[in-house]
Amino acid sequence: MKMKLEGFISFLCAIPLIWGTPVHQKNTCGYASCPQTKSDRINVHIIPHSHNDVGWVLTENQYFTGVGATISVDNIITSVVQALKRSPKRKFTQVETAFFWQWWRKQSEKSKNEYKNLVETGQIEIANGGFTMNDEACVHYQSTIDQFTRGLRILNDTLGPCGAPRVGWQIDPFGHSREQALIFRQLGFDGAFFARLDFNDRLKRIEEKRLDFLWKSSPNFNDSEIFYAILKNHYGSPTGFCFDITCRDQPVNDDPGSFDYNADQVRSLFIKVLEDFEPHLTTNNILIPMGGDFNYESAEEQYLNIDRLLKLFANDGKYNVFYSTPSCYLKSVNNASPKLSVKTDDILPYADNEHAYWSGYFTSRPTIKRFERTANKILQANKQLRSVFKILSSNTTADTDPHLDTLRDSVAVMQHHDAITGTESQAVTYNYVDMMNAGIRSAEESIGLIIGTLLSKSQEKFDQLAFASCLLSNISICENSSKDRFLVAVYNPLSKAVSHPVALPVQNASYSVIGDDGEEIAAVDVLDAISDFGYVDSNDGEVSPKELVFAAEDVPPMGLKLYYVTKKGGNNQTQPPEEFEEIAVDEDLVFGTKDLNFVLDAKTNRLKSATMNGLTLNITQDFYYYPAAVGVINFVASGAYLFRPESSTKNAKNITDDNPVLERQYRGNFVEEAHIRINDWVKQIIRVYKGSGNNFIEFDWLVGPIEVPDSYLTGKEIINRFTVSGLNNSGVFYTDSNGRETMRRRRNERVDYEYDPTVEPISSNYYPVTARIALRDEEKQLEVAVFNDRSQGGSSLHDGELELMVHRRLLVDDNRGVSEALDEYEFRQPLVVRGKHYLMFGSTKEKNNSFAAVQRDFQSRMHLSPYTLVADATADNLKYETLKSLLNFKTQFISKALPDNVNILTLERWRDEEDTFLLRLEHLLEKDEDDNLSKEVTVDLNSIFGDYKVEDINETTLGANVWMEDYLNRDNKFKWNTQGNETINSEMERSAKVKPDGKVTLLPMEIRTFIVKITKTK
Repeated sequence: MKMKLEGFISFLCAIPLIWGTPVHQKNTCGYASCPQTKSDRINVHIIPHSHNDVGWVLTENQYFTGVGATISVDNIITSVVQALKRSPKRKFTQVETAFFWQWWRKQSEKSKNEYKNLVETGQIEIANGGFTMNDEACVHYQSTIDQFTRGLRILNDTLGPCGAPRVGWQIDPFGHSREQALIFRQLGFDGAFFARLDFNDRLKRIEEKRLDFLWKSSPNFNDSEIFYAILKNHYGSPTGFCFDITCRDQPVNDDPGSFDYNADQVRSLFIKVLEDFEPHLTTNNILIPMGGDFNYESAEEQYLNIDRLLKLFANDGKYNVFYSTPSCYLKSVNNASPKLSVKTDDILPYADNEHAYWSGYFTSRPTIKRFERTANKILQANKQLRSVFKILSSNTTADTDPHLDTLRDSVAVMQHHDAITGTESQAVTYNYVDMMNAGIRSAEESIGLIIGTLLSKSQEKFDQLAFASCLLSNISICENSSKDRFLVAVYNPLSKAVSHPVALPVQNASYSVIGDDGEEIAAVDVLDAISDFGYVDSNDGEVSPKELVFAAEDVPPMGLKLYYVTKKGGNNQTQPPEEFEEIAVDEDLVFGTKDLNFVLDAKTNRLKSATMNGLTLNITQDFYYYPAAVGVINFVASGAYLFRPESSTKNAKNITDDNPVLERQYRGNFVEEAHIRINDWVKQIIRVYKGSGNNFIEFDWLVGPIEVPDSYLTGKEIINRFTVSGLNNSGVFYTDSNGRETMRRRRNERVDYEYDPTVEPISSNYYPVTARIALRDEEKQLEVAVFNDRSQGGSSLHDGELELMVHRRLLVDDNRGVSEALDEYEFRQPLVVRGKHYLMFGSTKEKNNSFAAVQRDFQSRMHLSPYTLVADATADNLKYETLKSLLNFKTQFISKALPDNVNILTLERWRDEEDTFLLRLEHLLEKDEDDNLSKEVTVDLNSIFGDYKVEDINETTLGANVWMEDYLNRDNKFKWNTQGNETINSEMERSAKVKPDGKVTLLPMEIRTFIVKITKTK
């Protein structure tokens, strides 16, 4: 059963969409609107487009409105619409839905209908369709899917079927991931286009006619190949053919009687542009972008000159030049049946010359990278809680979803390739932070009502709980947990029960924590904070000197637990030594248990060895820094985009050689930890948690303000390096691809082209690490992995070593556009960054319950760790007995945990008037990671929500904008031929349809998306 029609559709295009019932009328958009090509000519596809960053040097709003800017995206879209109305042959490619959405909401009905008509006649093609043109290195796959879902939903609701993109348009991200290609494949796209890749790779592809190729987007699926095309000369107009008001190229004058007549010269110059393409063509099609950054504010001027250019070739015997779109180019290439090369790895890191590797942005602006992860976790939890509230609440008229829109949109904007990358200006960074903070606070306005309703023992809603996240807990500030009595809500967004440490800033006192069973929890510690944070402004809140840590045990799948915390009075009984007093130790110190521990060397206070999973390794951990190049040699400096050490021949400088000081050590009920001061601006806590399920060592580090020399402008790039004695990984290491599939890397190696690793041996071997980096010793059957809490650059520059870059302070700009040095300040001083790394190692011998499966489980638990909120319980006499009489302290919203290899990736309200929900299920393992868990698995949707039945189950493509049935039955199913004489189908291998009884099968790594209705059965 499809959804009700919600609006009038004048013409339907190739694919009927979710928002309306399919109506079979004449197709006028998409491939049906493509110009006729000529088999005996070289077909020149002119692609008008404007690349509009959703924040970069200026904020998103400044770019849109033009306030404080010299351009306005509002004017660009309006100008394009007016220009397209003047000629039906003109076309335009629209990409960023965030800007379209701002424009659309302020238009009259007449203006909206004009835009829709241009889309329905194929003059405007929507490419990508995501809220932003997302980055591909620093993003997590969940957030990428979400931002596409947001953008595609808007396009469905505003433009209808013809607004559905068929191609990706990733022309500006600084490198490209294989996971992004897989996401495009699962969105139902037929291909994608991009511009940036390593200069060596570009030159070789041009020479070998491989600018068009097939990308095998996953080793886990058959027929996962997707067509990709590389823009030969970047994404701007050819030299001499930029007619925008911001350009200086001369307009085309085709009046022979005019003194300024230049048509012959223009034609000759354009022929030279085309002749430059000809030796490198895969087919008889050339793609020429006409546009650039924030072009087409005076669209008529652009189009008039392109019109005149096209007229110059109207009767040409060699070139057929016409307005086109990316999808029309794809269709023309497919019609020519070329044999294409197949790519299997990714396109990272990107370099624009032999000294300029864009691997610095993997780490740039580390605090906003972490804040984005926090905001995403809060977004996912709130989407789930609001869904459950809608399903279970007797008051179905209560609507809390609008509170999510600010957060939903701010997290979507953060995926932009000049947002999460850290390549925006400082002012824009502040704006992004403000947007996410406002989104979180807006989402949490109604969270007390939701939690109170879900936990209430009666039909009465208990809405006295003013819950809020402790967003400043990383600098030991949390207003609610500084009270004498407070309530902690722990929500687990995963589909299996988890145990997780809760850490909250508190006063210097002893505390009682009461759990859901009414008993006081024994595993509670009150420990010193990592720093006194004396530099923090008092108006941001009161810094607490201590940290309360306790175990939230067995939080149910998609479930809530409450904990009641009271101050017992008096100071904390476990007093540390005096601050900065070095602890004299004669013997090595062991922290932890027999099965899980780490050892500090008595002489150096450095990590010496560790034990877990039945293994003991000699492993050290040190902080180093690379002195940053300032551009004196080869004019290439380290900056927001680029990572370039001062010397390519010298090793990083070991900060830990400054004689670390063991300041404190604790052996508590739940935690054992060592506080180590490396130097005046680097310190860390190495920590283990007692109890079952904890099989990792945590490194809680604080870096900054980074000291830099008073002269020479030499910045520092700080890394955390782990070294395992005797481990031989033969130059191979592994990183995740956007938190999903695993990428095999080999030091100093590129698959598709040759490069000289001796020129920049460090930065050329840096890769994005979104979640995990690992080494594997095949002979010893040993794997060592380090997990991080945000995107960072990482590598293995020598066997047995792993390193992750944690912070960068740079004093010169790298001249890649942002025009600012990456020298962040906060609280009137250079930026201080706090973060965590998690060390795990184990044997690869076991194939059932393998170490790979253990890592997958840990990775998901860290990415979506429990959502913790705190409420002041001193007001309104909210004592434990009172709350216990009103509330259940524990509940869960799915009837049982899903299989270990399955997770609910998305649960959110879809259309309230139909009581529908968006549900995504994901298989968590790759096909060869575990003999048991890496198999296909079947889930009964009707067993998930207990007394609530999942019905009207309709599967969609990944973006929830196209019915899967309609996608599979669409016109224009493409087949591609490879150079290996294989034929590739346009559909990727997928599991069987949903069975009538609601059972769903998932293949390894598969994500399936459904629109469902959930109703009560009892």
